[in-house]
Amino acid sequence: MCLGTEVTKLFDATALAADVRGRRRSAVDIVRESLERIARHRTNAVIATRVTAALDEAGAIDAAIERGDDPGPLAGVPFTVKDTLAAAGLGATAGSLLFAENVATVDATVVARLRAAGGVLVGKTNCPEFALQARTDNRLFGATRHPLDPALSPGGSSGGCAAAVAGGLVPFSIGGDYGGSVRYPASCTGIYGLRPTYLGVPTDGHVPSPGPGSPRHRFQAVGPLARSPRDIGLVFGVIAGEAPTGRAAAMAKGARVGVVRGGWTCFTSVTGALDTTADALVAVGCDVVEIEADPFLEAASVFDAWRASDDYADLRALARGRESELTPHVAHLLSTEPRPAPRDLARRFDEICARVAVVMTKTPFVVLPVAHVGVLAIDATTIEIGGCTESVDALQILAPARAVSLLGLPALAVPAGSDGAGLPVGAQLVGPAGSERGLVEIAQRIESAPAFGDAPMGPVDDHL
Repeated sequence: MCLGTEVTKLFDATALAADVRGRRRSAVDIVRESLERIARHRTNAVIATRVTAALDEAGAIDAAIERGDDPGPLAGVPFTVKDTLAAAGLGATAGSLLFAENVATVDATVVARLRAAGGVLVGKTNCPEFALQARTDNRLFGATRHPLDPALSPGGSSGGCAAAVAGGLVPFSIGGDYGGSVRYPASCTGIYGLRPTYLGVPTDGHVPSPGPGSPRHRFQAVGPLARSPRDIGLVFGVIAGEAPTGRAAAMAKGARVGVVRGGWTCFTSVTGALDTTADALVAVGCDVVEIEADPFLEAASVFDAWRASDDYADLRALARGRESELTPHVAHLLSTEPRPAPRDLARRFDEICARVAVVMTKTPFVVLPVAHVGVLAIDATTIEIGGCTESVDALQILAPARAVSLLGLPALAVPAGSDGAGLPVGAQLVGPAGSERGLVEIAQRIESAPAFGDAPMGPVDDHL
C-alpha cells in the first residue's frame, strides 16, 4: 500500500523536524497526533505510553524555538523504543512476567542521545519474551499484529517497532538486532531497518543485560526502523554520536554490488525481492554481479554453532523458582542443555571473516535475503520451505541475517516488492564496516528506481 506525498510527510522524521524548527508546525501538535493514533490503533504495537511527559517535552521544544534556540536535528519528532531498552520512568519488561514491575531509572545511551537531539519518546513497543523469537508475542502483553492483516505477524523480535512505524504511529522506532531482529520485521512490514557496524552504536541499557561472554552480548546491536532511508540516516547519525555533518557517504553511482541468489532455500517472493533489488541497482548505475553464497553460508553456520553454545546462565538465574511464568519457548530454551562450542570455532570465525573481506574488496556492497521467508501467520510455529518443515522458533529462517550478524557488518533491510498476496518482502544491503552512509545513499537512489515503483509501504490505518 503506497502512500501519497502529503500523507507520507506526516510520518517523515526529517520533514517533521524541519517543520518544527521552521515554526511551520508545533512539536506539541505532532506529539499529540502520534499519541492519539497510538490510542486508536489495534495492532498492540505500543504497550506503554508517556502522555503528560511527552507533551511537556514537546512544549519545551516549542518554547526553545521561540527563544531562538536549536533543540536538535530531531526537534519534536515522536519515537518509540523496544521494550528491551531502558527509558527512564517507563517499564522495561523484555516481554516477560519476570520483569512486569521493572521500571527503568536511567536512559540507555541511544535513548539519551535521541532525546538530547530533540526527539520525544512517546512509548515502548512490544517484543517476544527476552527478544528470543522471530514473532512478537508474550504472556505479559499478548501478540502484536501486522498492520495489513491482524491474522499475520510483523515478525520479531522488534515486531512492535516495525508495526508502530509501518502503521504510522511514529516516524521511527529503535529496536535491537541479534540475528535479524530489526531487519526481519522491517522486511515483513515494508519499511527500512538498519543493523549498524559491530560496536558502531552503544548497546548498553538492555533489559535484562546479556551475560558477559554470551553470544547475546557479543552479537546484540541497536538500530533504527523508519519509512525512508533518509530518516534511517538521520536517526543513525544521532545514535552513533556523529557530528551533525555525518561521515562522508560512499558514492553509490557506479558502485560494484554482488548479489547472492543461491545457497538458501527461500520462498519465491524472497528470491523475487533479490531480483527486484538487483534491477533497481542496475537502473541507478551500479555494476551488479553474481557472487557465490558459500562464504555467507559458512558465516551462518558459525553463528549457529556459537549461538547454540549459549548456556543462558543469566536467564536461568533470573527465572529460578519462577519457571512456570515463562513462555513455553523460553522455558524450553532454558531447560535445554547447550551444545559445547566447537574447538575450532575461533579459527572458523577468523577464516570466514577473512574470506568475506576478500569478497568485499571486489564487491564492496552485497545484496542478500533477509530471511528464508516473508510474512507469516501470527501463530506460526513451523513453516514449509522447499518440501521441508522448519521451526520458526528455532530461527533457522533468519540464516542470511545471522550470517551478517556474525561478520559484524552493517546491513540495511529495504522494501523490495511483495508476495502473491500483496504482502511486503525485503532484501538486505550489506557493506564494509563503517559504511552505513553508503548503504543509506544506495537505498535513497534505488527507492525511486522504476523497479521499486510497486514496492508496498506499510499502511496507515486507524482501524487495525
